Amino acid sequence: MYGLALLGLQGLLLAITHALAAKKWSLFSSGVALSLVFAVGIAGTLNGRTKVELAVQGGSIDPAFVGRIKEVGYAEAMRPIQFATITVVLGGIFVALGEMRRRKAN
Repeated sequence: MYGLALLGLQGLLLAITHALAAKKWSLFSSGVALSLVFAVGIAGTLNGRTKVELAVQGGSIDPAFVGRIKEVGYAEAMRPIQFATITVVLGGIFVALGEMRRRKAN
């Protein structure tokens, strides 16, 4: 999650840079960074769900608790995609503001 947070911060900073001084390079780099944030968020969620499934498959867990463990585990596994979605939406707002400024200036 720390790697996702650092990548998200980089994407947001690039998007803010694009909002302040809209250039083609900042549009491209913020778009790539925000896309990467979303992809890493998806991968983190899938990885978390896989770990939950592997944890309950061993047979050492009481079957009465398997449903609750899956419920809580899946909820926790959603954190990376939730963080990534918030980051991408905020970054997208800054990118859109930068594009509006750039088009207005031309």
